[in-house]
Amino acid sequence: MDMDSLLEILQAISIVAACLVAFGTIKGRNSHAEARLVGMQKDIEYIKEQVSGYTDMRDRLTKVEAACKALHSRVDRIDDQKRRNIEE
Repeated sequence: MDMDSLLEILQAISIVAACLVAFGTIKGRNSHAEARLVGMQKDIEYIKEQVSGYTDMRDRLTKVEAACKALHSRVDRIDDQKRRNIEE
């Protein structure tokens, strides 16, 4: 085996090794990106759960405000009736 053949074999081996390293690097980056995306999805789900609690609370507050308004108008009517009875 002469020197040129040996250099050609080494060149072919180094090309294959470079391709394997490049493939491994790309695969590693993708798995890292996928892990980050999964983490982000979990964070988004957590935020959705928290916001859902506030949405329920907002609906309850709206109902309480409506009930207070109705109660306030009833109290006003009772006060008006008492004033009329006192004036008579």
